[in-house]
Amino acid sequence: MARLAESQGGDERAVELYDEALRTSKAVKAKPVTSMILERMGIALLQRKDYERSQLLFEDALEINQKTGNRPGVSYSLNSLGWCARLQADYPKARSCYCDGLQLIKQSGDNNDISNYLVDVGILLGVQGHPENFVRLLGLAEGLFPNIVKMLIPFSRAETEQYIEIARAALGDEAYVAAYDAGKQMSLDEAVAYALKELGQ
Repeated sequence: MARLAESQGGDERAVELYDEALRTSKAVKAKPVTSMILERMGIALLQRKDYERSQLLFEDALEINQKTGNRPGVSYSLNSLGWCARLQADYPKARSCYCDGLQLIKQSGDNNDISNYLVDVGILLGVQGHPENFVRLLGLAEGLFPNIVKMLIPFSRAETEQYIEIARAALGDEAYVAAYDAGKQMSLDEAVAYALKELGQ
């Protein structure tokens, strides 16, 4: 019900429903479900620019995932924390979260999750004045998982599409296509290595 409310633009109602679900999951000590609800509620608050509460929820989810040994969950929580940090212009923290999470998610071999990470890392680099790196990582992501941008949640998709337009305007069509194609030709290992290098690792 919360996800339905969120998809219909009812962020406030979604947060109320997530909160109700969270109380229930904590009462029955369903830790994996609790972690998932914390993440979803954090994203709903992120869309409302309630960054402080979002960060606290993501940190709680990360702690649960670490304690239960849920490595994909840890990676997901780190991605969320990186996203939250970037939106607050805390770029060093965003880089750290993305770097740690990307190294974890690489081991899963899930192209969808890895592609999501590459898009987020690309946006971080683009925001910091490196549009070519953003486009190359976008090409990498869509090379691993075609049409990944269309698969993103609406808030994230709108943000990504905005940066695509910014990068295209900054680079020009020819340079944009060249950077995108260069990224798309990389292998999974090359993609992750490139992203980590650009993050300063």
